[in-house]
Amino acid sequence: MALVDALSQFAARIGSRLAATGVESEAELAAVRQAGIRIAQGNLFAPARRQIALSTTALAVPATADHPRSAGFARAAELRVEDFLQPASTLPDTATCEDVRAALLAHDAPSGVVGLTPQLRPQWMADRGRFLSAFTGPFGYALHAKKPASRLADPPRVIPVGAGAREMLELFADAAWDRCGDEVIVVDGSGRRLGVVLVAELVRGVADAKIEEATMLNPLARLPGSDVVAREVDRRIADGQAHVVAWVDIDGFKKINDTAGFAAGDDLIRELGRVLSGLRAGLRDVTISNLGGDDFLLACGIGEITTIADALLNTPWSADGLPATLSLATLICEKSSTQSYRDASRRLAPLKKHAKSIRGASWVNGWPGADRAEVLHPRQGRHALPEPRPHVPCPALAG
Repeated sequence: MALVDALSQFAARIGSRLAATGVESEAELAAVRQAGIRIAQGNLFAPARRQIALSTTALAVPATADHPRSAGFARAAELRVEDFLQPASTLPDTATCEDVRAALLAHDAPSGVVGLTPQLRPQWMADRGRFLSAFTGPFGYALHAKKPASRLADPPRVIPVGAGAREMLELFADAAWDRCGDEVIVVDGSGRRLGVVLVAELVRGVADAKIEEATMLNPLARLPGSDVVAREVDRRIADGQAHVVAWVDIDGFKKINDTAGFAAGDDLIRELGRVLSGLRAGLRDVTISNLGGDDFLLACGIGEITTIADALLNTPWSADGLPATLSLATLICEKSSTQSYRDASRRLAPLKKHAKSIRGASWVNGWPGADRAEVLHPRQGRHALPEPRPHVPCPALAG
């Protein structure tokens, strides 16, 4: 431990970071933490048999029942800083350096201490490694013990509650090298401390989410499965947002496979997936998934469905020279008109059947509870979304 302490101080003096390798047990991890080392690697974090790409992991609290990593995966884009919120070790902002030293040694090896005003607003952040290196250096105790802790602390890095994981990562990227591993303080709208987020935990959480997303992608369309749209539709219903649930499919796809070949059919699915991905990137409020094969499901805002319909139905599609057309079925879900994604999918099914019964490219639109549907014909320029006064009988909806 004396050698580790010396190496830690040496690394701090030359502006480098010390990493502990080969950590095998919780006891070794505790010893590494006590020495102020912030980066560790070893079988305790990622056993070799798991073949995980992340071979180096910053010190982190192991997953527990109430930790987000143990409660299933969310999409990386959905992760928020509050998903990784942990209690902060705090002292009044008037604390002395001796107070901070005592807090660091008395608690379960906190990585830092936050100095708070009486209104709970963070004023400084004392990082464990940097603080102890300065305090225990030559004449450190005599120079600093009774002085305000702020002289050895750093300005706090804060982020508002509700911020996304991407914003947090950008905050790390902009930090100086010696501060990129610091805790970030999460504050409410009034600037009051709510807790802290460990850099390592958030990075690992985002990486886990991205790995999970990759495993769920359809290999042809490069789009996730129906669970993504299901969650989005349920969220919109819970928020009382008007939206559209849409289904898209290639007409006569079996004939395309039988005539042009499976490779040409796969190419057509890939191209449709690329177009849908481009629409998702260019529009603000679109979620897309691939149900498998040539079936795609979308959820979007009401104002965006006409742009999607134009892009899909006015595009000439072909598979190895064989012309192809698309069918589009949409369900306009106004506030409280559907109860869940399951309810919306049940109401969308007859619209899909009606769209498939029309020869060539088609767009059939309906509303929950209506016994008729609007048949909208493509190739007539930009479509105006119809008012909810359906007038064309839909045999699939009769009765």
